[in-house]
Amino acid sequence: MDGFVLGTPSEMDASSSSLSPSNLQLGLVIPAIETRSSSPVRSLENCGSRIWKSKGEAQEAVKKESIDCFLKLLERELEDKPFYGGKSLGYMDVVLVPFACWFYTYETDGNFSIKNEYPKLIAWVKRCMEKKRVSKVLPDPHKVYDFVGVLKKYGVEF
Repeated sequence: MDGFVLGTPSEMDASSSSLSPSNLQLGLVIPAIETRSSSPVRSLENCGSRIWKSKGEAQEAVKKESIDCFLKLLERELEDKPFYGGKSLGYMDVVLVPFACWFYTYETDGNFSIKNEYPKLIAWVKRCMEKKRVSKVLPDPHKVYDFVGVLKKYGVEF
């Protein structure tokens, strides 16, 4: 076992930031998080959407204003810890790691490199993906990119 089992916020042990055992899938945890427009998760969703909706100078402004600011915050909060919860995968890691599947789409549409700009963040993603329970439930980033392309083709906007 890789030391991590998913659960719901109500199943969290009050004495730690990690989740207690559960049979829930990752996709069931995400809706439980706060989705106000001011939440970090909603902010990242909005950043990605704005990147692929804009072009040229407007896109450059979006990258600087949104993604750079948010990713800098994530990297700064990670500090030198292997995970946001410290030594082991915790609740914040579970909430944030699904967005890593979208990094390829953000990079391709935004013409920038998260790997070059935020190496600690990419190292964290790799550590998370080493956990079988994480890697087996998250989609391949190239498939996410292809999916967004199909949605754009049919005029779907985020």
